[in-house]
Amino acid sequence: MTLADLPFPSGWFVLARGADLRAGQVQPAQLAGRELVLFRGETGVAHALDAHCPHLGAHLGHGGVIREGVLVCPFHGFRFAPDGSCVGTGYGSKPPRSVGLTCHAVVETGGWVFAWFHPQAAPPSWHPPQLSMDEYTPVQCTLTELRTHPQETTENSVDLGHFAFVHGYRDMELHAFVTEGPHLHTRYTFVRPQGFPGLGRDLRVEISVHVWGLGFSFVDVVLPALGLHTRQYVLPTPVAPRLTALRLGMALRRAPEADWRLNAVPRWFFDGWVAGRAHRTYVEDVMQDREVWEHKIHVARPLLVDGDGPIGRYRAWCQQFYG
Repeated sequence: MTLADLPFPSGWFVLARGADLRAGQVQPAQLAGRELVLFRGETGVAHALDAHCPHLGAHLGHGGVIREGVLVCPFHGFRFAPDGSCVGTGYGSKPPRSVGLTCHAVVETGGWVFAWFHPQAAPPSWHPPQLSMDEYTPVQCTLTELRTHPQETTENSVDLGHFAFVHGYRDMELHAFVTEGPHLHTRYTFVRPQGFPGLGRDLRVEISVHVWGLGFSFVDVVLPALGLHTRQYVLPTPVAPRLTALRLGMALRRAPEADWRLNAVPRWFFDGWVAGRAHRTYVEDVMQDREVWEHKIHVARPLLVDGDGPIGRYRAWCQQFYG
């Protein structure tokens, strides 16, 4: 089975980082083969609609503007409320009653703007948790496109066997694997021989992974020897068949017992250079999987062996997003 045979899963998927969508701003977005327009009204609430004006087809994400709380088409001035209803034309004439745009549910959490997708257009059946980023450095983000599917990238969170062969980690130990509805939680430890940039080698790492659907994973990482906590985001958004926009985000937090070398670093340097170097290292680690992701096929009935990790249970959990 090829990855193209995996359909688009239902769930919440990131369209933008919240900080990149200012009040009154309009921008294009893509989700599961559809063109969307994403905008934030003057009240600060984000909205997502189908992108093309039903009048004569202009893309509202390219040249559309917000005026008096509504989205205005750049072609003929048709006006659309946040719920997608057409409330005016550029000529002052009465808008056709049947004209409107599909409205997509949007939520923000952890500094990310998510939109809901369901192949049968069913409303949201669950919501991601609201996350606080207090005490963390500002989230740094890298966006790349991959020829893969969100189920494949998310599977890495339970594929314990690949960590040694692809990333060079050792002494892997699985401590927990729990699923409850759309939430999957796994916890494990390993030794990272590369250590942390500038702070030594052979660091023991404690990982707590929280997966919400196939588009939202956050990973809380603890480096006990350094007293350093990180939060890593893995945010794959299906754009088209076998094409995924992958956002990788990261923020840092110093624990009270942080290594003296970290505590000696001034806040501006910690938030800037240290956080930036840690983010680049994180992205480099994830991108070690890129060649495999982009050239592998999806084996529907894999030959699993001891040491693989809970891949079978993960795939059984995934089935709920294709119903």
